[in-house]
Amino acid sequence: MTEALLQRTTEAVFGRTPRTFVIDAIEAHNTRPVGQGSASHALGWDEAFMNPLAGAIPTVELARFGNVADAAAFVFPPSDTHLDISRLGKHLSDVRLARLIVETLRKNTPASRSLRQLVQQLIGG
Repeated sequence: MTEALLQRTTEAVFGRTPRTFVIDAIEAHNTRPVGQGSASHALGWDEAFMNPLAGAIPTVELARFGNVADAAAFVFPPSDTHLDISRLGKHLSDVRLARLIVETLRKNTPASRSLRQLVQQLIGG
């Protein structure tokens, strides 16, 4: 899920989009259904939640090439070309809500104590 962040950083450093190629004719498939993964999958979801670009810049196939020369000549479009502003805005709203919940949980008020009890019931702790 850090691909979008890496892509934006590369664009800033080099002044152009990164050039990435998959030299393979075999499709990759996940070995587990989404949500059935290990702790590392959960960590990946956490990282994605903290990185709004992860969902706003989807991974897409831009082109296929029959030879290396054609691939080397391909001009990659900037990542903003694929930026989904509405998904970015929704994700930032979710991050803002999560931040407000955490800030409320850290307070010592009747409302924060009630919210803390509710959250503990929801997560089973």
